[in-house]
Amino acid sequence: MTYTDRVLWAVGLTSGVRPVEVLGDIRTHRITMARWAACALLRRRGLSYSTIGRLLNLDQSSVRYAVGQTEAYEPGTPVHIAIAAAQALLGKE
Repeated sequence: MTYTDRVLWAVGLTSGVRPVEVLGDIRTHRITMARWAACALLRRRGLSYSTIGRLLNLDQSSVRYAVGQTEAYEPGTPVHIAIAAAQALLGKE
C-alpha cells in the first residue's frame, strides 16, 4: 500500500468519505473537505503540488488552493479534525 493509499484510507475513516469519492469529481462539502485534508497531508509529507495533483486527479492550482484553505481555517474545524485524526492513524512516517 502506497503512502497515498494510506492517506486516502485514513481520511476516509475519519471523514466517512470513500477513497473513490476523494479521487472523483463530486464537490459536496463533505467530500471537498476530505479532499482538502488529503491534499494537506500529502503536502506535509513534502510532495509537490503537481505530484499531489497527479495522485488525486486534480489540477495543481486546485491542490494549492486546497492546502491554502486548510491553513486558513481555524483549528477545531471539521477539516482540521479530519487532518489530525488521519495523521494519528498514519503515525510518524
